[in-house]
Amino acid sequence: MAVGLLLAAELPHEMNPRAVITPSPAVPEGNALLQVQGPTTLGIEGGSRYSSSHREELMMGEFLGIDDLLEALNAGQRITAGSPLHALMHSTSQDALRICAELNDGYRSPGQVRDLLRQLTGTNVDDSVVLFPPFNSEFGRNIELGKNVFINAGCKFQDQGGISIGDECLIGHNVVVATLNHDLEPARRADMIPAPVIIGRNVWIGANATILSGVTIGENAVVAAAAVVTKDVPAGAVVVGSPARVVRTV
Repeated sequence: MAVGLLLAAELPHEMNPRAVITPSPAVPEGNALLQVQGPTTLGIEGGSRYSSSHREELMMGEFLGIDDLLEALNAGQRITAGSPLHALMHSTSQDALRICAELNDGYRSPGQVRDLLRQLTGTNVDDSVVLFPPFNSEFGRNIELGKNVFINAGCKFQDQGGISIGDECLIGHNVVVATLNHDLEPARRADMIPAPVIIGRNVWIGANATILSGVTIGENAVVAAAAVVTKDVPAGAVVVGSPARVVRTV
C-alpha cells in the first residue's frame, strides 16, 4: 500500500493552484511519495539542495519521498504551511499514528513492541531497548535509540526535528519531547521550524518532564520530574523547575 498520497482536492488552498499532487505508483508501506505536476514550491527555506533564492519550483513529474523530507528537517529548514513538504509530513504522520495505535491496542510482548518500534522508526532498534506502552509519536521516522534504553509508559515524541537518545538512558512516565516550533509572526504562524533534541548517554529524565526543541542534554545528566527544559543541560548536571535550572552536579 502506498501511504500518505494526497489528491489535489486535499491540498490546502494556499498552494499554487496550477500544482497538482497525485498518487505515485505503489510503494512499500511507510515510504510515502508525492508526485508534483506543474510548478509549485517545496516550501523550505535556507541552504538545502532544493533552494534557489529560498524556493525552487519543482519540475513536472518529480517525486518527493521520505528522504527528501528528512533532508529538509535535519537541515533545520522552515517547512512552509501548505507546501508539498508540509503535505508529505502530514501524510507520513498517518503511518506513525497507525503503528502507534497498534502498539497501544492491548498487550504486546517486549519483542512485539520492539518490532513495532522498528516499523515506526525505520531503524534496527536494538534488542536491549525496552518500552512500556502506551507510547505516541506523530512522525516516527526521525527517532534514534541507543542500547539499553528504557522508556516508561505514556511518553510522547514529536520527532520531526530529530530525537537521538543515547545508550543506557532512562525516560520516565509521560515525558514529552518536542522538536518543532511555530513562527511567532502571526502571518506565518502555521509554518514549522524543526530543531533536534539530543539526549546523551546515561541520562535520567524524570516523570512528566518536557524537553523542547533544539536542546542537548549531556551524558549522565538528570532532569527532575515535571521540569521544562528550554536550553542545553551540561553533562552531569541535575536540573529542576520550569524553566529548568542547574541545582547540582553528580
